Amino acid sequence: MGTSAMRLSSSAELQSAGAHAPRAPERLEEHAPVPPRAIVRSVEPRDEVSDRLRAVVAVRAQLIARGLARPAALSELDTHYFLAAEVASVLEHRRAIQLDPAVLTPAELDTSRAREPLALENLEHEPREGALVLLENGARIGTVCFDDFEGLAPYAHVSSLYVAPQWRGRGVASELLDVMHAMLVPPYAGLSLTTYWTWPRAVQFYLRHGCVVRQWKHALVFLWRSEAVFWEVQFEGDVATFVWHRAGAAPRTWTAQRRAGWLAWTEPREQSGPDGDWYDATMTFAVVLASRGWPIARSEETLAEGARWSDCGYPEGLAVKIERWEAYDRERGYVVDTPRLPSLPYRDWTALKGP
Repeated sequence: MGTSAMRLSSSAELQSAGAHAPRAPERLEEHAPVPPRAIVRSVEPRDEVSDRLRAVVAVRAQLIARGLARPAALSELDTHYFLAAEVASVLEHRRAIQLDPAVLTPAELDTSRAREPLALENLEHEPREGALVLLENGARIGTVCFDDFEGLAPYAHVSSLYVAPQWRGRGVASELLDVMHAMLVPPYAGLSLTTYWTWPRAVQFYLRHGCVVRQWKHALVFLWRSEAVFWEVQFEGDVATFVWHRAGAAPRTWTAQRRAGWLAWTEPREQSGPDGDWYDATMTFAVVLASRGWPIARSEETLAEGARWSDCGYPEGLAVKIERWEAYDRERGYVVDTPRLPSLPYRDWTALKGP
């Protein structure tokens, strides 16, 4: 199975958070394991959905067999930890409030959930199918939810990934994704991972691991593709060069240059390619540039047409989405700690949403 790789100059590492002395949540006791909910439905063996589900369940089973994780639904304490981790992730990114899910009591969890009712409205009181608690020598160190999502087929979807503050900076998330990616078998072509532009540490994490951007309709959707493809980017002053590599094919090169707050952009003449290579490369380069604070609009005219690419496509589509995403988050009082992009008007949410 091929691997993805990349080189990104001067990438800042994710910063480790301070450790907390762990203590068990109050009023919760370990219970005898209860049978997990059925995940694989009874369908014909050759059904594509059934094949995908079996592949996902097989990866989960291997993670559990290796002692790297266990189902969050097996005990009340693990269920509580998974839900607390989901809340902690949202509050850390949205409000810069750092919590340790290992020390949250049920009452504190309810209070924390109440801080972000809109962002957490879909969080159920039971873990989703595919929810796992990550382990290190039996200790809870984070969570992951790994499942099949037909809308992103044939990519297995990592719908959430969280590492407790005191375990960051040790390669936990990187090793987990490496293991999961290596375990995948057809019909899957890799992993899909979704994050928000206004969660810059997560964006940088996925870029550093060679993920490619597939779309930005509602959020940034990254793919960790299994084919022998990878990309690299180099920055030299006001010029950036992006090279897309695929085994058995000649490299394809994009270049960008900063010019008085606007972007000069050149691309390969041939826009076709296997499995959307041109689109993946173009969008990935756009996100890399934006994450560095570079302009991602070529002119006022192309910026005005950015809505044409609001799902995927040229950098101006990303510019339009970034302005809306950041305006909405500021309207909600969320922390927005992203690079300021040249030539973006940065209108407030009232102006953007219209009458």
